[in-house]
Amino acid sequence: MKIAYRIMLILLIICIPLISITGAYNIVLRMPDLYVYEFNRVQLTDELELELKDEEFGHFFSDFMIGKVENFELIADYQGKEQNVFHTMEQVSMEHFKQLLNILLYAFAGMLLIAVICYGVFMANNRKYFLRTAFKSGILVYLVMIILPIITYLVPSLRDFMQQFIFRFKFNEDNLLTQIFTESFVVEFLAATTFISAVILFITGSVTWRMTKPRRMFW
Repeated sequence: MKIAYRIMLILLIICIPLISITGAYNIVLRMPDLYVYEFNRVQLTDELELELKDEEFGHFFSDFMIGKVENFELIADYQGKEQNVFHTMEQVSMEHFKQLLNILLYAFAGMLLIAVICYGVFMANNRKYFLRTAFKSGILVYLVMIILPIITYLVPSLRDFMQQFIFRFKFNEDNLLTQIFTESFVVEFLAATTFISAVILFITGSVTWRMTKPRRMFW
């Protein structure tokens, strides 16, 4: 049984930070807030000569990532004529991006299930101290995991590799997605995911501490 406990402890140390980070990625990239904020900040649709409001353009990206819009196609008045705003290569790239995000969502659900089972086993067998140990160790793993994307962004070769991994193609300056997913967008994304993942981790820690708090005879 001790071996099983150790395995579950290791699983929790890995799952707790990954649940926070993958959950944050899905929240930030599927909700419209980041897109709308960034597009409004740079007045993107005016710059692109796109006859849409920045809010509408931001919600289009969110709707696609959530699944409300099946295909990454947007017919609008773009550069003086009504046409599909995105080229085929850009559509393929966003489809691939969405597939990767879906994989992260499935991973989030799987790790959440594993964590719930481990919490249940430890609580049922009065091994609450394992949960506190897992969470404390998970914080260190979280710090490493949250720093890695920042390092990837700061190192040009890693940044180019990650762009091709996510979008499958290396865009040139004429591609619309290049003008959308700018460096400032990536910085805002990293800041948002760091904040939201930290909030999720804080909530997890609060719940863990409440569940494992020793009972007192006198108050």
